[in-house]
Amino acid sequence: MGLGGTIGGGIFAALGLAVDISGNGAPITFLLAGIIALISGYSFVKIEAYLRKDGGTFTFLTDLVHSDFAAVYNGWILLIGYVGTMALYSYAFRAFAKILLDPFVSLPRSILSTGIMLIFLGLNLRGVKESGIVEDLLVAFKLLVLIAFAIIGLVIITFTPNMSFFQTIPSHPSVLGAFIAIPVIFVSFEGFELLSYEYSEIDQPEKNFQKGVYTTIISSTLIYILIVIVVASVVTPAEILKYDDTILAYASTRLIANSLINSIAYVLVGIAALFSTASAINATLFGTARLASTMAKEGDLPAIFSKKTSENIPYVSLIGITLVTAIFTFFGSLLQITTFASVAFLTIFGVANFVAYRSKEIDINPILPLFGLLSIIISIPVFVVYIWTVDPFTIFYILVNAIVLFFMALVFLKFSNKRKVGIVDPTESTTA
Repeated sequence: MGLGGTIGGGIFAALGLAVDISGNGAPITFLLAGIIALISGYSFVKIEAYLRKDGGTFTFLTDLVHSDFAAVYNGWILLIGYVGTMALYSYAFRAFAKILLDPFVSLPRSILSTGIMLIFLGLNLRGVKESGIVEDLLVAFKLLVLIAFAIIGLVIITFTPNMSFFQTIPSHPSVLGAFIAIPVIFVSFEGFELLSYEYSEIDQPEKNFQKGVYTTIISSTLIYILIVIVVASVVTPAEILKYDDTILAYASTRLIANSLINSIAYVLVGIAALFSTASAINATLFGTARLASTMAKEGDLPAIFSKKTSENIPYVSLIGITLVTAIFTFFGSLLQITTFASVAFLTIFGVANFVAYRSKEIDINPILPLFGLLSIIISIPVFVVYIWTVDPFTIFYILVNAIVLFFMALVFLKFSNKRKVGIVDPTESTTA
C-alpha cells in the first residue's frame, strides 16, 4: 500500500511542473524532496515504535503533544490533503484515459474521474483482501513499465550519437530553482505515511512498518530521479507546457525515431499511468477512510464516520471521502490541486518532525527531525512567493482552505463533548 500510494499520479501530473520550474535541476529537486521524505519517514518510524497504534500525525499530536485543537486541525488538514491528492490522481487518470480512449470513444473527463473513484469505492467496500490483491497487481505492472522506461531511456540517450543528457532544457542547474520546486512535487512522496493508519493491520508491525517506510521512500526517490533525467533530456520547455500532465507518455515517443515503436511506447506508458494513478487512488482511499474512522472514534469527527460493517470496513468514511473527492475533481487547475496537496503534506510531515524532535519519550537523534522541520519551514514560504508571481489565485485557494478548516475545527471543538486541550474557552471562568 505504501509504494502504491507513493508512486502514483504525482509523478505523472507534477513532473512537467517540476521541470518547468527547475529546468535541468529537476533531479536535484527530487533528490532533496526524497531526503526530506526519508527524514520524515525516520520520524514516523521512531514515533510508531513508541506508540504502536494507528492514526499517524493525528495520533502523534493527541498522545504526545496533548492538544485536542492541534490534533483535530492537523487531522482535518490530512483528510482534505488526501482528498486533494486523490483529486490529483483522478485528474491524471482522466487525462491519460482520455488520450487512450479518444480514438475509439470520447468521454467527458468528469465521467472518467468520477467513474474511477466509484470503482475503487466498490472495491474497498468489498474488503481488505480484494483491494490488497488488486493493489499488488497494479503496483507490479506500473513499476515494471516505469523502471523499463527509465533504464531504456538512459541507455538510448547514452549510446545515441545525436542525443545527450539535458540537451533540450537550456537552463543550468540551480539549487534555488530546485529548492523552490520541492513543494510542487512533494505530493509525489506522500504514501508511506498511509502505513501508519493501518499499523495494527500489518503483520509483525514492529519490523515491517520500518521496512515498508524506508523501502517505499528510497525506491520511489531513485525511480523518480531516473525518470526525470530521461524526460529532461528529450523534451523541450514548450513541449512541457503543451503536454502538461501527460508529458511522461509524450517523452516516451522522443527516444526512438520509429513510429510503430513510438506508438507502442506511448500506449504502454499511458496504461502504466492509468494503473499507477488507479493504485494510488486505491491505496489512498483505503488509508484515508481508516484515518477518518480513527478520528471519529476519538471524537474528532462526527461519530457516524466511525461506523463499520461486520467485516470491519469503515463504509461511511469510504462513501463520504469518495463523494467529496468527486466534487473536488470538478474544481481547481492542475497547479492549484498539486500545490495544495503538496503544501498540505509538507505541513503534515513537518508536524511529524516537530513531534519527534520535541518528545522526550521518543528514542531518536533530534538533529535529523530538526533538519527536516527547518527544511520544510524554509521551503514553503519560498515556494509561496514564487507561486504568487505565477498564479496569485493558487495562493488564495490554499489560504481559503486553511482558514475555513481552522474555524471549522474551532467550532467543532466548541460544540463537541471532547475536552479542549491546548485552547482557551473564553466562557469558562479562570478562577477556582
